[in-house]
Amino acid sequence: ADIAAAGAPDVLVWEVSNRHLRDRIVQVDVGVLTNITRNHIEDHGSWDAYVAAKARLVRGATTDAVLSATDPVSRTLVDSVTGKSLWLVGAAPGDALDAPDRGLAWLDDDVVCVRRPADSEVLRLGLASTLPLPGAHNATNLLSAVCAALAAGVDPTALPAAWAAFSPLPGRLEQVAEQDGVRWVYDIQATTAPASEAGIRAVGCSNTLVLIVGGEDKGMDFGGMADATTAHARAVIALPGTGSEAFAAALDGRVPVIRVDDLTQGLEAARESARPGDAVLLSPGAAFFQSRFITPGKKSYARRVRDLLELG
Repeated sequence: ADIAAAGAPDVLVWEVSNRHLRDRIVQVDVGVLTNITRNHIEDHGSWDAYVAAKARLVRGATTDAVLSATDPVSRTLVDSVTGKSLWLVGAAPGDALDAPDRGLAWLDDDVVCVRRPADSEVLRLGLASTLPLPGAHNATNLLSAVCAALAAGVDPTALPAAWAAFSPLPGRLEQVAEQDGVRWVYDIQATTAPASEAGIRAVGCSNTLVLIVGGEDKGMDFGGMADATTAHARAVIALPGTGSEAFAAALDGRVPVIRVDDLTQGLEAARESARPGDAVLLSPGAAFFQSRFITPGKKSYARRVRDLLELG
């Protein structure tokens, strides 16, 4: 309906599910693929089928394709994306994938730099640190968004003010409370181990963590998440689920794991474990946390935390 109502000057931004791509090309002008990590294998039947589905987003784009040069799986797709302008996020001049007809986007220290496809001029747009989203993964997301905006015809001089004014979305490294020097951060959208790893590293770079996890395993590799937790967390609060158990096995005793029966116990254990200067990070790393531990109580996570801390 939105597409049918759109006029010629309009630009529509569409987050496309892997399920939309399972057996069809989705018609877009500019396709942006941020990364491909193991997920939804039960829907696609195999890892190869899942990769093929995600790749349809950029292979089927009509004018421009944006790929991450820092994602190993995405790098393997570069030569198969033909017939359109190709932008490589995280690749600077001299990268093995660099070619005169390819666009590049990278950080020079903190400066966002872009070279458009088939253009030798380097645009130095602004400071990535003005984006109000933490973490290296969000800096990469910023580069992807900049490439997409330029491909859609946005004036590059307008971009730095736009990303500095960006309003973070709920449930994505959202701070919901702070008390006695402890930050409470909600990362409910991190339902895979790689997503949780990114959140752990983003928040852990400035705080020691008490990490809350739980939910069901979907064939994840928890190694990276376990390594990040070892580097940044003093304790893990584990709610029930096969995902919690798989993650605990990957930790292999490197960080204390406190097992609890429900979210109420989990929040109390997190408060007891946290020290001033810490952050309590809920980043499940597994599926069905919200439906299993939050939705049945019909009270938001933020409200539960604030009730626990008596913040009103």
